[in-house]
Amino acid sequence: MLDEAEAAEAIISVAQAEPAGVVRFSCPTGMVAVISHLMTGFLDRHPKVRLQLLAVDRPVELIEERIDLALRVRLALTSDAALTMRTLGRSTRVLVAHPRVAASIRSLYDLGRAPLLTTSDEATDCICL
Repeated sequence: MLDEAEAAEAIISVAQAEPAGVVRFSCPTGMVAVISHLMTGFLDRHPKVRLQLLAVDRPVELIEERIDLALRVRLALTSDAALTMRTLGRSTRVLVAHPRVAASIRSLYDLGRAPLLTTSDEATDCICL
């Protein structure tokens, strides 16, 4: 019995020594180019890891979609309260417009009616990429 326990412990030790297996990772489509060098570097260092990338511009249900790690662009953790969130950096949103469109905006109401180019599926009356 002792020999079997030692053999099992040795197998576990080897398995824990190097990361291996499938990691399901999710991020917004706009972040793929930004982090691609990090992903390739990680995979070079850990050849036994297989990375499945889910790049989407919609809220991902981490548990339901079996996501191990997600990079999200947000200010607060508004869902999945039982999960852990870490801030990796800060970004600034910038509103840009063609000069003709900018000249037509005199109020927030006008801004809400201006043409919009977005990657979000949630926007209405827009050109979605």
